[in-house]
Amino acid sequence: MKTKLLAISLLLFTSQVFSNEVKIIKEYKTLNQNHGVSATTYNVICIDNYKYLNSYSMHNTRDLDIEVDESTIQMFEERDGKSLPVRCN
Repeated sequence: MKTKLLAISLLLFTSQVFSNEVKIIKEYKTLNQNHGVSATTYNVICIDNYKYLNSYSMHNTRDLDIEVDESTIQMFEERDGKSLPVRCN
C-alpha cells in the first residue's frame, strides 16, 4: 500500500515539475476600501493547454496585519451534457 501511495505521489509531483509552460491570458484587479484596504487580482492562466483561474488577495486586518489569500481552480465547461476542462486557444 505504501509503495502504491509513493508511486502516485511521485507521478503527481513529476507531472507538475515537467509541465510545458504557464501563460497569463487575462488579468483583472480590484480595490476595495470598505473595511480597510483590500486588493484582489484575478488571473486566467494557461497551464499545459488548460485554463485555470487564480485569485490573489491582500488585505489589512484591524490589527494592521496583512492577510494573503491565494487560490487556483481549473475551469470547466459543459459540452454535450458532460463537464470537460476548458482548453486554451
